[in-house]
Amino acid sequence: MAARQWNTSQRLEQGAKIHFWKPWLNSHGPSSEGIKISRMNAIKHGLCSAQMLNLKKHARKSHEIAEYEKSAKKYILAIKGGNFEDLAGYDSHFNKQLMKIRYICEQKEDSQSKYFESMYITSVYHKVLSALSKALVTTVNVDEQ
Repeated sequence: MAARQWNTSQRLEQGAKIHFWKPWLNSHGPSSEGIKISRMNAIKHGLCSAQMLNLKKHARKSHEIAEYEKSAKKYILAIKGGNFEDLAGYDSHFNKQLMKIRYICEQKEDSQSKYFESMYITSVYHKVLSALSKALVTTVNVDEQ
């Protein structure tokens, strides 16, 4: 079936009707459970979630924070990949980055910047711990069966 061909006056008239009806005020998001679940498909490691992006926007992005993010992503990917032999190396590197970034953050004079950076650092750290605990639970459940 071919798409409707709107002329300019029809398009303007329909636009005025829609602005009068305001259908966007009655929209309440996804209605089924499957749609709600599928919205989360894009989140792989949580470092791009709305909360993290908001914290990242407020935290001043330094070279150290970028390195910390990279090591966190590598660590999470190693955890999710089940590459448990290499985790010790990732773990020590990640913890060194964490200590370094916390020290730098504590030296800052600006309390607001210090607050947002420490919140961001803590959030990234919790994402890594969450991935690690999920991997350990999965491993334990597989071993028990």
